[in-house]
Amino acid sequence: MTDPTGHAFPSDAFPAIVAHRGASSSRPENTIPSFEEAVRLGAGIVEFDVRLSRDGVAVVMHDPTVDRTTEGTGAVHELTASELSSLNAGTETEPTPVPTLAEVLACVSGRAAIAVEIKNIPGEPAFEAVREPIVEAVHAELERFEGAVLELRQRLGQGPARQARPGNRLGEGGLGAFE
Repeated sequence: MTDPTGHAFPSDAFPAIVAHRGASSSRPENTIPSFEEAVRLGAGIVEFDVRLSRDGVAVVMHDPTVDRTTEGTGAVHELTASELSSLNAGTETEPTPVPTLAEVLACVSGRAAIAVEIKNIPGEPAFEAVREPIVEAVHAELERFEGAVLELRQRLGQGPARQARPGNRLGEGGLGAFE
C-alpha cells in the first residue's frame, strides 16, 4: 500500500489498532492497568493524554481536573506529582495511581507504539501559549527514555546505540531522525 506521495507502508501497517486512553472500555482510562490490557489485547498503538503537574512532571490525565477520574478534586496543574500519585485513578477493588509519562513509557516500551496527546488547550487555566512547558517536559522525558533504552541495548550487546542525527530532536523526522 502507498500513500498519495508514493511512500510505501509495511504490509502489516493496516489496520492500525489504537487503544484510546488504553483499554478504556474495560479498565480505568489512562492508567497502567488500561495500557497493560490494551497491549494484551493486541493494540499496536496506545494513545494517552499528558498534562503538567505543579512541580513540572508530565503526568497522564485527560481532564484538566482530577475530579472525574479519581476520588480527589482539583486542577492537575495545581497538584504535585506526589499528590497526583497518591490519588486512586482505578476502582475501589483495584486501586491504581495517576501515572507519570515515565511510568507509561516503561510500561509499553517494546510492546506498542505511543500516541501522546499533549494537553495545552486555550481557555483552560494552565494554558501557556508562548513557552508551552508541557511540550518541553514531554520532549525531555522522551529524550531521557530514548537515551536509557539505547544505552541498555548497547550494554546488553543488542547492537550499537542509534545516534540522533545532528540537529534532530526526538519526534522530529520520525525514524529517519536516527542513523
